[in-house]
Amino acid sequence: MASSASALSELHQLATAVTEQHHSMIVRDGTRYQCLICANSARDMWNSREHMYTHLDHSLVDRMDAFMSKVVVNQGNHVYTCMICRRVLKVQLHALKKHFLHKHFRLNA
Repeated sequence: MASSASALSELHQLATAVTEQHHSMIVRDGTRYQCLICANSARDMWNSREHMYTHLDHSLVDRMDAFMSKVVVNQGNHVYTCMICRRVLKVQLHALKKHFLHKHFRLNA
């Protein structure tokens, strides 16, 4: 894994980029969040972020994937250890990406 300071700096940069892109793609419509790209409506921020992943800039997704490859240990049989939070996840790869999207690639509001 990269040095702790550089990994945290890269994580903060990615979280900022993902959060900014997410906020530029949605509008709050009463109690729901509406996607400005395809008009999809989500009941909450969590679902909105999951939907947003389908529209993310490909270069940003590539950066996210590259970062994850540095901070995740693949134990085999769909078992991964996130070295940021030390959580062991027994999930498919897409669910591992959701872990990062919701837990690490976001700024606390």
